[in-house]
Amino acid sequence: MAARLSCEDGIQECMESMPDLRANNAERRYLDGLNKKLRAFEGRLTKSELGTAVFVVTASLVLRLANSHNGACRFVSSRCRRA
Repeated sequence: MAARLSCEDGIQECMESMPDLRANNAERRYLDGLNKKLRAFEGRLTKSELGTAVFVVTASLVLRLANSHNGACRFVSSRCRRA
């Protein structure tokens, strides 16, 4: 969350101060700092998305295995009762 706020603040500040930065030839240095903030945010976002994806895929796999196991048990037990 801190990386996101830092990124948002940097973009807003950039939009507000770009004319002053250009007038003082400080545009490149400022944009380099903003790029660092963006990379930090993207890295954090990638880790977050990866963690969510791993959790969802694992949970889905567990549910599918449990469902297939329960279905097989019901099928076998229903045949055993008939005999």
